Amino acid sequence: MPVEMGRLTNLQTLTRFIVGKDGGGGRSIKQLKCLNNLRGELTISGLENVTIEEAREADLRGKQNIHSLQLWWGTQRSDNGKMDDDDDDDVLEGLKPHPNLKSFFISDFGGTKYPTWMAPSTGLSAYKNLIELRIQDCPRLEYVPPMLGELAFLIVLKLTGMEKVKCIGREFYYGSNNNSCSTCGTGATSSSSSETVVAFPSLNNLTLSGMFNLEDWLEVLPSFPSLEILILKSCPELKIMPSRFPSLKRLQFWSTNRMALRSFSSNLISVKVLQIYYCEELKWVPERLLQNNAHVLESMIFYQCDKLETIFPSSQGRQEGSSPLPTPLVFPSLKVLEIYKCPLLKSLPDLRGMTSLRQLFLYGFKELKSLPEGLHRLTMLEFLEIGQFSEKGLQLDYIKGEEDLQNLVSLRGLRLYGWPQHKNLRDQLKHLTNLLFLRTAADYLTNMACELASDSLFHGTTSLP
Repeated sequence: MPVEMGRLTNLQTLTRFIVGKDGGGGRSIKQLKCLNNLRGELTISGLENVTIEEAREADLRGKQNIHSLQLWWGTQRSDNGKMDDDDDDDVLEGLKPHPNLKSFFISDFGGTKYPTWMAPSTGLSAYKNLIELRIQDCPRLEYVPPMLGELAFLIVLKLTGMEKVKCIGREFYYGSNNNSCSTCGTGATSSSSSETVVAFPSLNNLTLSGMFNLEDWLEVLPSFPSLEILILKSCPELKIMPSRFPSLKRLQFWSTNRMALRSFSSNLISVKVLQIYYCEELKWVPERLLQNNAHVLESMIFYQCDKLETIFPSSQGRQEGSSPLPTPLVFPSLKVLEIYKCPLLKSLPDLRGMTSLRQLFLYGFKELKSLPEGLHRLTMLEFLEIGQFSEKGLQLDYIKGEEDLQNLVSLRGLRLYGWPQHKNLRDQLKHLTNLLFLRTAADYLTNMACELASDSLFHGTTSLP
């Protein structure tokens, strides 16, 4: 940083300030003391080099036009590489920002407690204009910030890398003056105050990630009326969580306990995008999740769920206690379906109720011998990737349903794995006049793609081996 930068008292834009280890020259955070005309966004990094006195002298509270503030500590500050510096508690206490703040981000904070201006008695209630809050990689904090549900304008909330948090309780929603009284492990609760208070009234986007010991997330009603995006990632112990998200449109579920998915999915009615990744213990997708959202689902992705046996409900293999469902279940709005590396799936999906599909990827299956039922109905399909077609490592002579390929008149991209070596396939593909590229690892199909590229019916087709 420039020497004596603190003398630039009329400076309005300073997007990043890096605190140096020696604290000399222009690298001390004290240089910010008189820069009260700063506005917009400010990122301060190297906070492991700051003392409590220096933090207070920086006077962030006096900078009323700073609307976006990011505070970064270093990731490794001791010989063993662990963040165990209790000085961080005092430094964060001294970095109290002005209440006009709209976006606040904390990363790699090594302390064990929140400052008084984020304490359980008041939370961030002074920061009524807060729209976005992100707390990242603060492994020594044992609970989430309190009273966030009272922030009327909070839209984005991302809590990641808070490894010691075991429970998200009622303090996450309200302060002690609210009459709702329950703790983790007791199920849902409703506010009993004379005037109903809606928690998180404006929250649209919520992420909980890297919370490896989180077990319970208490439901307090009413709450989350506007939540549209929910991302749960690397929460392997989570078993109980809220079940009412009336506006939820996008659900991403990564490496998280299957019981959490089952505990809340039955009440979802508006999900358009469903993405499930690396859920090793998941054996089936909850039927009600699909049944209740079949009419609005637009995209579904299932990736590397090693024990997944069933995705789409059918008359066979019914889940215990389930109600009758049509076979197949109809997804009139579904445009994207991707299933990758789910080796225990008992069958390919029935596509007869998915006539709006534009993109279909079915990859990582073992020894497929047929194309999915209903493929011929996908006249709007633009991209198809499917495989592996083989039997004990050998090419098959025939794939059941291969004649359906000629009906995919809108197909622009095709990738096949382990397709049989016979000439009939070329005749099927000649009907696909919109095909732009054909990819395969098989030499035979690569040669075929080259032939198609030279054919007048396939002008512009590209072979990608």
